Amino acid sequence: MQHVLSQLISKRAELKGEVKYLREKLFEMENVVDSLDVAIKVFDPEFNLDDIRDKRYKKRSHIFMHGEANRLCLDVLRRSSSPLTMKEIVQEVMKKKKLNYEDLDLTKNIEESPILRTNFHKNDLITSIDDGERIKKWKIA
Repeated sequence: MQHVLSQLISKRAELKGEVKYLREKLFEMENVVDSLDVAIKVFDPEFNLDDIRDKRYKKRSHIFMHGEANRLCLDVLRRSSSPLTMKEIVQEVMKKKKLNYEDLDLTKNIEESPILRTNFHKNDLITSIDDGERIKKWKIA
């Protein structure tokens, strides 16, 4: 019981530290945005800053080069004799990249990567298989 409590305390301390870091980062970024607003107003005092639409934030991956993740996934599927789940595909890709495929956080981040999700749903080379299970499996079309 004491072990569980100490783990919970440790996790709370870790998360509170991350929250503090993110708040500091947010404060810093808001200062930069305010500075940019002032600079824009210097060049055009009549400019309406509310007309600037926010861009969607994309977390950049430093693991894969441009197009590499899609190419590796296709290679894994080509070599497979049966349909694979996204988790199985990601683990094989991680093995090819010599990444620690036992690192659950890294595996989950790659598995949920917007790059993979977009390519899997848009790609005509890949089809999903519905074999009655809850987990979607993929194969080369």
